[in-house]
Amino acid sequence: MYRGIKTMKSQKKTITAVLFTLSCLMCFHSAQPAYTGEDNGPSSQDMELLEKLEESMAEISTVQADFVQEKELAVLERTLVIKGSIALKAPEKLAWLVDKPVRYRMIIRGATLKQWDEDTDRVQEMDLDRNPAYRALFQQMTAWYSGKYIQLLEHYAMEVESENPIVLRFTPLPDTMSEDVIDRLTVTFREDERYIEKLEIREANDSISTLRFRDVLLNEEICEETWEARPPDN
Repeated sequence: MYRGIKTMKSQKKTITAVLFTLSCLMCFHSAQPAYTGEDNGPSSQDMELLEKLEESMAEISTVQADFVQEKELAVLERTLVIKGSIALKAPEKLAWLVDKPVRYRMIIRGATLKQWDEDTDRVQEMDLDRNPAYRALFQQMTAWYSGKYIQLLEHYAMEVESENPIVLRFTPLPDTMSEDVIDRLTVTFREDERYIEKLEIREANDSISTLRFRDVLLNEEICEETWEARPPDN
């Protein structure tokens, strides 16, 4: 029985590590220098579309949404389903809150990143100013969820897959760190074009992570408890 409990704890720690890795995966490359080779870049029509999206999403100061993340693990031939919520308050607050399969919280407030997980029931804290890679993590996560896609063109080539609904595909440029781990990212917008409906990350190892956002609230006040690393009931 003791061995079984120990195995369950080990699995929880593994899943918790995976959760954090997934949230960072999109972002870590930004610590690398931008690609400086020749690149024609997006067409003027595609740039107009990006500018239109940024202008629309620039009016959004806060975002709250539930998400379901399906991680298809190519090596294990199984799908890990993660459920939780996200909160974003421009320009310096981000909360990534996981409810299932294990509870996990990552809170970024200014230059401070805090993590909590139910297995250890401990809060870990990091100073982002002393960890440039994690500071870049925050900036990149904010860019994806805030619609600041023009700045991402320093690291990605962009194609418009569809205009109704708007679907954008981002492919890592050569000589960026993300080229080794990400094959492409596809962003699908809601019909009203005010926020993301789906974000799909296809990794270089053929694993696929798909996030779907539901019950999105825009420009509504966020409860102060959201920004606490330790859940209110703990």
